[in-house]
Amino acid sequence: MQKHSNPPNSQAYRPFTRDPGVSNQ
Repeated sequence: MQKHSNPPNSQAYRPFTRDPGVSNQ
């Protein structure tokens, strides 16, 4: 679970990481 980059799968199971757009979905 590397949080140094912004992988497409990261927002899949981690929409509340640092993406306001994905978190809204």
